[in-house]
Amino acid sequence: MAFSLLISQIVVGILMHKLIEKLGGWIFNFHKVEGFIVWGLIFIHPLLFIIANFFQFGLSGTLSVIVPRISTYSEILYSLGKLAFIFITIAVVSGFYRDKPVFRKIWKKLHFLNYAAFTAIALHTYLLGTDSSKPPFFWLYWLSIGLVAGLVIYRIVNLRKISA
Repeated sequence: MAFSLLISQIVVGILMHKLIEKLGGWIFNFHKVEGFIVWGLIFIHPLLFIIANFFQFGLSGTLSVIVPRISTYSEILYSLGKLAFIFITIAVVSGFYRDKPVFRKIWKKLHFLNYAAFTAIALHTYLLGTDSSKPPFFWLYWLSIGLVAGLVIYRIVNLRKISA
């Protein structure tokens, strides 16, 4: 669910100006609220994993999840999820406080971390998860990857046109 909502966040974010023109300003408020929901779902995901490890393996199992180690393939994939969580947290905080002096000039650059987070989450999901490798989620997963990639290219092309 978080992956699907993150896709929605990226699509709405990239098309924000056009969507506001067509639908009105409520779409921006929707984007903010949905962003907090996505962040919350992403936060709950590892939290439940930590709790499950605590009940299964005790405190040592919990610490092994929290403390980053990169000695096995699975741990690398878990670290991609942790990195994505950090990137999304930075992006959400910068977007929320974008009117504050500290973030006013850099919030948009920090918000671009969502693209890196999406890439890390996509790898984390596909290589570690179970849903993305089975139909119908398999098709939705690849359709989403293509949609986001196409919109990122669209964004880059339009940024070049604006700055030229």
